[in-house]
Amino acid sequence: MITSQQDLLIRLQASEQQASSGQSANYSKSWFKCLNGQRPVLVSAPHACRHQRDGVEKMAEEFTAAFARILAQQTNCHAIFTTNKTTEDPNWVLRGEYKKAINEMVEKNHIGFLVDLHGMTNRHNMGLAIGTMRGRSCPGVDIKSVFLREGFALTDIDDLPPKVARKMAVPIGANKGADENENWRRLVIDHPLFTGGLRNHTVTRYATEELGISAVQIEIASVARIVQQGKTEDWPYEYSGNTKAITACVRGLCALIEENS
Repeated sequence: MITSQQDLLIRLQASEQQASSGQSANYSKSWFKCLNGQRPVLVSAPHACRHQRDGVEKMAEEFTAAFARILAQQTNCHAIFTTNKTTEDPNWVLRGEYKKAINEMVEKNHIGFLVDLHGMTNRHNMGLAIGTMRGRSCPGVDIKSVFLREGFALTDIDDLPPKVARKMAVPIGANKGADENENWRRLVIDHPLFTGGLRNHTVTRYATEELGISAVQIEIASVARIVQQGKTEDWPYEYSGNTKAITACVRGLCALIEENS
């Protein structure tokens, strides 16, 4: 069990180093991993490594696999996450190998709730974007309370500061200003960009419509997800997130899993 905030950060960093080894490797037939637990909840991280969408290579969403590993360890839930580059985008194709594996895990382990983790940049000026397909994917599930207890604040999209242009969204690590350090507290439900699957064949939509279980898509900003990241081919800057935000996010996710199983 994790004993302190420092222990959590160390474990996340170690898990990410293990999970990210395939991000720049050649495409592999073995590109995702399944972890079995006892709690009937499945955590998914389909974009942890680089992947292709309609033939275009997309960047990895760092630390999402590390989060999935830690959550599985802490709550004894099940997990599935990518471990290598793939030509399949599990959150885009209608049916694929990744979703087939989810189907098998759900049926075999009687899973009733799926949490699909993703990463977004800080330019959206919020820490969490929770997609419920406007309530369709998880009716009757209280998603927000666990995060509000950890210091997040429910925010209306009209109250968000304007999104920062991509070319201006340069991360500046621990030296970021006070405003950016506090943006992580904003939590938005069903942001138009992050609905969980109203238009696309997401993992959340697949779980809900094809498997008949509750599901939620959770987009985590870099500030609440990345412990420390060196320069990469996707982003030529060193970056470190907010330790308070990362801890609050993990604690909230653990509570979400434990209270919905």
